[in-house]
Amino acid sequence: GIGIGGVTSPFDKLQVRTATDCNFVFSSAGSTEASFEIFNNAGSSNTPLNYRASEHKFKIQANEKMRLDSTGRLLIGASTATFDAAWANLQLRSTDGAAIVIAREDATVTADEDIGSIRFYANDAGSYHECAKISAEADDAFGSSSKPSSLRFFTTDTGASSPTQRMIINSGGYISNKTSNIGSISGA
Repeated sequence: GIGIGGVTSPFDKLQVRTATDCNFVFSSAGSTEASFEIFNNAGSSNTPLNYRASEHKFKIQANEKMRLDSTGRLLIGASTATFDAAWANLQLRSTDGAAIVIAREDATVTADEDIGSIRFYANDAGSYHECAKISAEADDAFGSSSKPSSLRFFTTDTGASSPTQRMIINSGGYISNKTSNIGSISGA
């Protein structure tokens, strides 16, 4: 192995030691991107990248944009947790109000097609099972200026093993359960 910075017996192929920050710079002389790639003997890039640190910071220019902290939380737009609990795994912060964007990549959306969903699972007895779901679906075919859609809410009943649709807010603003209209949202 190769040792740099006073390393006399490197523990692997390359070991670098410094008294302060140890920085590696990859730069491109032209307009192309600089890259860091790891390949296996077959020449494919399907090799896992393993690296260790107490936390990982991702910056654009000198501005931190994302951090994976020591508890495994992904912080986007923040360098410290907004809610300090190890189970609060994804935290977003923005001066304009953080948003999660879910999009369907399709040129022709027709009635009853999924636009996106948030699914909730629990691991009981060693396997994951879906417990609840919030889904956005197309109520009719989409046009250039018409996107009729609904939000559908699913929960799992006692004794059941999968979620059942319980409530719909349709494109007209009406709230209904699976069998009947409950009413309309004020102002709809």
